[in-house]
Amino acid sequence: MKTAKPNGCAVTRSAGTDKKNRILGVILAGGRSSRMGRDKATLPFGGTRLIDRVATRLRAAIEEDRSATAAAAAADPILVSGSVDGYACVADRTPGLGPIGGVESVLRHLVARAAGEDAAAALLVVPVDMPSLTSKVLGALIREWRKSGSGFDGAAFYGRELPVIFALSAKVRDVVEDLCKPATPAEMRSVRALLGRLTMLAVDAENIPKREFLNANTPGDLAGFHP
Repeated sequence: MKTAKPNGCAVTRSAGTDKKNRILGVILAGGRSSRMGRDKATLPFGGTRLIDRVATRLRAAIEEDRSATAAAAAADPILVSGSVDGYACVADRTPGLGPIGGVESVLRHLVARAAGEDAAAALLVVPVDMPSLTSKVLGALIREWRKSGSGFDGAAFYGRELPVIFALSAKVRDVVEDLCKPATPAEMRSVRALLGRLTMLAVDAENIPKREFLNANTPGDLAGFHP
């Protein structure tokens, strides 16, 4: 049984068999960082760059999933939406669209590589500016996605837009592309609008500290995080 949620997601308590298909990690790092005053991805944090911290935790969650499910290994399990040295990157096709534009660009890139045709494979999308997001929380999202079976277009924590898992399906691609069309009102070009048009698994986040989902949008925000 599915139950509607206020953020446009749906929740289920039914269990299914694990899907042994790889999950690719995507880090959204193509924004203008106007409030930060410089590129967020390369900001120093805890002795490394902010993107390296996020990538390490994302990679750990994906590798744990691969070990548990025997999913196919990827040469590089992470793609970056944006342009950052040291990573496989995908430039935004249409600058200025925000996170939804980054997702669209990655989906088109995968289709061009003939890597986006497996509807059971998925993307785990995280923003570059969530310094406190841990591999444990990302792993929990992956596990719930695996348990849910193939009846959902993706998975997100209840009340949260990111991090999010999207199935690599024609439906997801079509909805993303529709939202990114020039004729689409600017307020609808968002991850929130995307979640509202997909059948999403809403994962309980009640016991997850809120700090895991906090964004560092300004220098003052970043100073409030502990490496």
